[in-house]
Amino acid sequence: MAKYYIESGELKRIIEASGPISAAAIALEGAREKDLELARVLTINERGFVRDRSHMQRYATDLVLETGTLLTLLWEQALE
Repeated sequence: MAKYYIESGELKRIIEASGPISAAAIALEGAREKDLELARVLTINERGFVRDRSHMQRYATDLVLETGTLLTLLWEQALE
């Protein structure tokens, strides 16, 4: 299990999961329970929070997804 850094708006969590999408799903569920405001995009990586980097530098390994699209995909998967 890898450690993933997930951030979007008020959401900023470190999650251990089998993959980045699984980590994002866990983080988004926690954000829903806490009623956190999310940004338009969600960043997932194994190198640390983007906000904590100098000049908010992004790496090629950062996975950046549209939050709404990911939520829709997770919702559709839960219905199957």
